[in-house]
Amino acid sequence: MVEEQTIEYWCDMMVKTYNASILDNFPTSLKLSLQEEAKQCVESKPNPNYHKSFFGLIKKKKNRNVLMRLINNYVRSKQIESPTIDFIGGPHTLTLHWSAKYNKIIYIFGEYHRNAVCDYDNMILVEDFIRLLFRRSSAFIDCFLEIQMHTKGKYDHRLYREQIDRIDNLRNQNVKCVDSSRRQENRECDNRRVHFIDIRQNSQTTKEGLNNMNSSLILWHYLEIYINEQGMMGDKINDTIVSVFMFIFIDYTTKFTVDFILYGSKETYEAFYEKEIETHKLLNHELSKSTEESKIREFAKEEFVKKRDAFISISYKIRTYLTKCSDENLIYDFYKLSVDDYSNFCWYLKEFQYILIKFNSILVDIYTLARMFKKFELNHTRNTRKTDEPKEPHNIIMYSGDAHSERVRHFLDKKLEFEVISESKGDPRLDFCVDIRHFEQPFFSSWPPKKMPRIEVKPTSEEMLPSDFQIQREPMSEEMLSNPKFEIEPTSEEMLLSDFQIQTTSMNEIDEETELDVLKYQGMLIYKGSDLDFINRSGIRNNDMILSNIDITFYPEQIGSYTYLYDYTYRKTKTYNADYKGLVRINNSIHSEALIRRFPFLENLKHVDYVMLFLSVQKALESKFITHESNIVIDISTSYNIKNESECIPKLVECYEKIGFRKMFPEHYEDAIKRIVKGSHHYIPMIGTVENIIESWDTFSNLSVLLELFLSSTNV
Repeated sequence: MVEEQTIEYWCDMMVKTYNASILDNFPTSLKLSLQEEAKQCVESKPNPNYHKSFFGLIKKKKNRNVLMRLINNYVRSKQIESPTIDFIGGPHTLTLHWSAKYNKIIYIFGEYHRNAVCDYDNMILVEDFIRLLFRRSSAFIDCFLEIQMHTKGKYDHRLYREQIDRIDNLRNQNVKCVDSSRRQENRECDNRRVHFIDIRQNSQTTKEGLNNMNSSLILWHYLEIYINEQGMMGDKINDTIVSVFMFIFIDYTTKFTVDFILYGSKETYEAFYEKEIETHKLLNHELSKSTEESKIREFAKEEFVKKRDAFISISYKIRTYLTKCSDENLIYDFYKLSVDDYSNFCWYLKEFQYILIKFNSILVDIYTLARMFKKFELNHTRNTRKTDEPKEPHNIIMYSGDAHSERVRHFLDKKLEFEVISESKGDPRLDFCVDIRHFEQPFFSSWPPKKMPRIEVKPTSEEMLPSDFQIQREPMSEEMLSNPKFEIEPTSEEMLLSDFQIQTTSMNEIDEETELDVLKYQGMLIYKGSDLDFINRSGIRNNDMILSNIDITFYPEQIGSYTYLYDYTYRKTKTYNADYKGLVRINNSIHSEALIRRFPFLENLKHVDYVMLFLSVQKALESKFITHESNIVIDISTSYNIKNESECIPKLVECYEKIGFRKMFPEHYEDAIKRIVKGSHHYIPMIGTVENIIESWDTFSNLSVLLELFLSSTNV
């Protein structure tokens, strides 16, 4: 129950936290004039902050334009009901934390660093969920992502690792709001602060940035380079390996950790990790600015103590071999190591590398906590925003590996006594989504957050396929046999091979606009039978009874002058650019549950469009129009005039999400479905890579049946 407070109190709270849902707590008598009251509230609290212009010589006062935009979002959310989501794909844990003392709402996602997602109904990928949340939220959000440091100008280093995973998707999606130079020019960043938290990652080619990092982290970088990336640890020692060892163990940047390996003990371990915190300049700087510095340092000590025994044990083992190959002046001769000693030494270095990444993961989490509990200098930093923002984080999202997430949750619970409002946790080996049906939606939509009743309903999953079940038919009575409405349906195989046919064609043409050679491919699933019941129920009105077709054009590398746009007038994709080597129009009518219930054999035909897409991609690869890294853009639709189009399209979109495609314009998806319901035809644009299309060949259980149909078609 929210305590009764004056309107002045809630006005101050909204200006402090930048969460417009606090307006819910305004007196009931003001509800009808809420927007005007909110405006008066904002205007009565002048912003004391400013930004500098004209080379820092002119100070300009900041208005509260961002807060007013958040208020407008809040008012709009009360007028238009937003659709709710059941599952968020990608992470496997989510917790919601609240503290009235600290005035913070914190959502913490944890993932298992895999690209897999669940395949439940009403699921959205986490990157799309966060993008839409940023766009629609009535709260200023501080988002903490496990992405690498981006500190150019202040700490002289920046690094983004070249990987393709979900966290990197989030990084690419939000980097414009991390980079201060780009953030100033992107108005969409005005309602958020995006923070990197992975302070372990740095340049692996120069020492310029390593000088600002702690020695154990630098040693981990070197071991990562020479063991994992370059595979230096072979069966036999050689001059190259010796030179690497010499570099690692005598370099001044690793000296503090090497000294601990040689001389450290339980008694000196505390001094060691405290020195590691102190020498990581960015971490030490943020800790000194945190409002909870003492509690964070206390928590860090407890976490480092948990790693002590493993750290000291492996240090002793490495010490044994370093002692064997060095003299009293620590002049190393690694050729002194026997074959077995060298093998053991390499093994322990690999084990030490693993322990170092765990040891330094604590630095990531205390850095994150220091930033969460910090008052920002809004007037004096070089990269001060031109727009208004709250002085400290109050509406927080954290997305990271679950080990980091669990450590932050533990701190909030044990050290600061935050309350857990809602949680969703699954098996990291099996679950790649979180159930948010018992989380209040939209996120940050009330202050304080509300506890919602838990819904214990198991989702349907692609794992539960119709092929897993058998229909037991009772013997038909004489009455049933004599009743004309009871008909014995043909078996799936009979209707598959005799009544359906796949047709495919491919040809090279000259593109009219570019005059370049393009490859066109068309595939169709055609019904050749005469079952009037099926014809009428399917709703197909074309003369050839085309149930599914793809029409794809593969463009060559030379095409680069086009942009891929969304046509707001007709609600469909408009054109393409060089990044999209293939543009496909996909229609498939066989996703109507009602139709499948009436004609169960259609279950075997559901993914025929994917088979035809796969075949066209193979053809384009052979013709060298595309590579495995190329992107394919598809326009999802169903056949014109089908009765169940609004039901089929979401099912079709879901299928392509399972093989790695994603919606290109997720913000228009709900509107697209609504327009279908109203009778307007629509396309849903999606994008995926050739590699995903090929690697996902065994995603659907009925592909062997479809392949048999393909091979049996006489005019393929």
